[in-house]
Amino acid sequence: MVQAGRSDQGFPPAGAAYLVTTPLPQLAGGNDSANLFPTPQDCQTALFYTPGVLSSLVAEFCRSTVPTPAGELAGAGKALAENLAAVQRVGPGLPVLLAWEDHDFFFPNDRQTAETQYWMAHCGCDVQSWTESATGHAFTAHLSMPTFTSQVLAWLASKGLAAS
Repeated sequence: MVQAGRSDQGFPPAGAAYLVTTPLPQLAGGNDSANLFPTPQDCQTALFYTPGVLSSLVAEFCRSTVPTPAGELAGAGKALAENLAAVQRVGPGLPVLLAWEDHDFFFPNDRQTAETQYWMAHCGCDVQSWTESATGHAFTAHLSMPTFTSQVLAWLASKGLAAS
């Protein structure tokens, strides 16, 4: 299993403040969904690490974000707890790679470390972590994406799961 750019350890203060001031007012106004990145600046702040971004993809990423249903945002706390409980059921034998981004707005290094430690303490499986450098939350839009792909392929091969 490869998990990339995802943590169940909660949001940092800046990420939590962003969620409270950006999508929540849209929902409070009666919308059934909220745009997490309503302006190009919101999108760039939350998704990209500017020095490592493939600039030709920024506008496309920001234009293609879709509104998030209100229920998904309202149920986030419950989903985090359920995800943490599910880690305990993964069990032995399954290799897990937790892939991180070194400049992730929503899941900075302290959340990444806590998530990795949680998996190692509760999974009972073969857990490894790796951090992609020069990237942000939208790691697929960064120049380091080929490195991510190579790293995942090498990790799969090291687990006997290489493509034939």
